[in-house]
Amino acid sequence: MNLRNIIYKADLLNRFFKSMNGNSGDDQLLAKQFDYITRSFERKSFVAHAEMHLNGKQQYYTYGDQMIISGKKQDISLHIYKKQIKFLCQSLTAAEMLLFPLLWSFHPFLFVTGWNQNNYGWISPYTSTSQVK
Repeated sequence: MNLRNIIYKADLLNRFFKSMNGNSGDDQLLAKQFDYITRSFERKSFVAHAEMHLNGKQQYYTYGDQMIISGKKQDISLHIYKKQIKFLCQSLTAAEMLLFPLLWSFHPFLFVTGWNQNNYGWISPYTSTSQVK
């Protein structure tokens, strides 16, 4: 399966992740599927990456599994888990300015879904060739 086939299935991924969020962990098939389609990463490797890539205009603080990135007028709270990062911010613009560049440099393709809204999709660094044809 190539990347183009995966990117077109954003709606399916969104529904799957939402069903995982509502799952109490009893459904072993969903858990196996989640493990198969997601990649694990270590919190400390993400924090080390953030230390190297955040510019001088941004500060960060860590508390256990939580990380706060502060910009000029905006903060983003991150909760870092084995296979996902949950974040809370004032607006999508704040995420695009403070968080997404950091995520792009950490991994080139990530799927983002909003739990309270129907916002979801793939984020990847914009290049003139990144549009799927």
